[in-house]
Amino acid sequence: MDQSVDPKFYAAATKKFPSLPPRAACAAHWIETYCIHYKGRLRGQHFKLIPWELEALAGMYPGEPYDPRIITRVFLSMARKNGKTEFCSCLVLLHLAGTEAGWNMQVICAAAANQRQAGLVWDEAVKSYPTRKGSARKTSNEFPAMGRGIVSDPKRKCPKDYTNPSPHF
Repeated sequence: MDQSVDPKFYAAATKKFPSLPPRAACAAHWIETYCIHYKGRLRGQHFKLIPWELEALAGMYPGEPYDPRIITRVFLSMARKNGKTEFCSCLVLLHLAGTEAGWNMQVICAAAANQRQAGLVWDEAVKSYPTRKGSARKTSNEFPAMGRGIVSDPKRKCPKDYTNPSPHF
């Protein structure tokens, strides 16, 4: 977690989510505070995490704030139409701009089974992060620190000296 996390934010997070570990509570509070829906009947409303998402956050972020444990991989597998894309997008944003940003990582990877799904995760992340005016972001150009990334050929194998970047979603 970023060493400059506001103590008031931490207190509000642990009060709102008392059953979660403090680090997971901060993550959940950040997602519900800063991520918005940009399409559908919930357009413009803040994300409200459902029980399976809170349980997943508790497993991903155990322990206290400033815990040096690095998340290296998270595999999220469940049936279609359960909100995996939106949740993964929120996790990407959490590590790019939220409470998990910057203190222990150099590379953030969001992966999917195919290029189309990875594009959906990325587009959801870009559009779900609110601007200063309160509207959803429209393009990745408004994320100056975020690049589109490299799309590799799935048939090509990784080099033997390749180390997995952290975290994997």
